[in-house]
Amino acid sequence: MPWATSPLLLPMSTRLSPRTAAAVALAAVVAGLHVGLILGGAPPPSVLAAGASRERPATLQVRTLGARPPLLEAPRAVNVPALRPEPAAPEVAKPRHRPAPPPPAARQETAQALAPEPPPPPAAPLETFRPVPTYATLLPPSVALQYRVRRGERQGQAEFQWVREGDAYRLSLQDDLSPRGVHGRASQGHVNEHGLAPERFAESRKQREVRAANFNREAGQVSFSAVTSNQSWQPGMQDRLSWWIQLAGIVHAAPQRFGAGQRIELPVVGTRGASEVWVFEVQGEADVGGVPALHLVREPTRLYDARVQAWLDPKQHHLPLRVSFTPVPRGEVLEMTINTLPP
Repeated sequence: MPWATSPLLLPMSTRLSPRTAAAVALAAVVAGLHVGLILGGAPPPSVLAAGASRERPATLQVRTLGARPPLLEAPRAVNVPALRPEPAAPEVAKPRHRPAPPPPAARQETAQALAPEPPPPPAAPLETFRPVPTYATLLPPSVALQYRVRRGERQGQAEFQWVREGDAYRLSLQDDLSPRGVHGRASQGHVNEHGLAPERFAESRKQREVRAANFNREAGQVSFSAVTSNQSWQPGMQDRLSWWIQLAGIVHAAPQRFGAGQRIELPVVGTRGASEVWVFEVQGEADVGGVPALHLVREPTRLYDARVQAWLDPKQHHLPLRVSFTPVPRGEVLEMTINTLPP
């Protein structure tokens, strides 16, 4: 569309004041510029001339729309001196992918499967006695003895039986002193060149066996029902009942050898695993109810032991007339005194 000056514009400008006419002319120029920009054309010289002929000419700078310059300029090449290569670091093995840990139960089973089996515990060493002498014996014939028993204020009765049949023997001692019923001890075994050789010693309550010790001569050891440790076996070893007859048989075989100050050593074993060499020392003669007897004493060697005394009757194969046990360091004394002498 060609630019043209409206015929109404000139007459109106002639009627208006110069200032108003200049403003109207300027507005017309601006409107024409806008229309020209929109339609892509350039304003005609007449429009520019009309605007320029007014009192206050307005200078307009029109920038042709085109491609925008780039926001950032292209990087310039910079000469950088070559760097000295650093020594290569040692190659480190990349960690492999680790699977998720198994649950605790699986870990425990795996650890048990992979762990080496522990070696079996070493067998408990046998407790051995120091070497002790062996003795010739002259054992008494079978006999049954009755004893009066006293412990503190309590009193009762006890029955002792010794039975020998060929090379076998049986021993028993029962008393009614215990408030828990009859307390019994029993020993059995055989007789050899060293006297009694126990094979089994047991304690009982109300005729029921509660503890035992077993003597195995072939295996060379003594085992117990109450404890797991074993003792080594040796000739002349006795239990806590057979020593009664063994001590009598040793003295009766050679009474002239056992004057005051002489000693007899016997390895003695109980049912609870306790074992020790009992050393009896001859004290000399003593009177027991009007009967002369040979007095022997075994002194304790440790705490919670007992002082053991025995009075042997020379006229009755040195069978015990009286026996006493005194606990150490303290406790009630147990005394057993013969009630009737055998015929």
